[in-house]
Amino acid sequence: MSRIFKDEYNKVGTHLLIVNETEIIMTISEIESIIGKKLPASAHEHRVWWANHENNPQCFWMRAGYKIESLSSSDLKKKIIVFHKI
Repeated sequence: MSRIFKDEYNKVGTHLLIVNETEIIMTISEIESIIGKKLPASAHEHRVWWANHENNPQCFWMRAGYKIESLSSSDLKKKIIVFHKI
């Protein structure tokens, strides 16, 4: 666990590294609590915001060694995100 992330999104990456489970289920509210502010509306409404693209600044989970295998519309409506260790 030598990587500690400092920007607001990467605080969640650090959280994932500390928890260090194969699968981590978080609510959007939990993520917002960690970063200290609301995620953009697009994170609440559009699955593409959660796409596994390393170039996205919000893609903290990939930098922490996780991916989102699938995010259904139902999960997004429930505000549930499931991270899987790569």
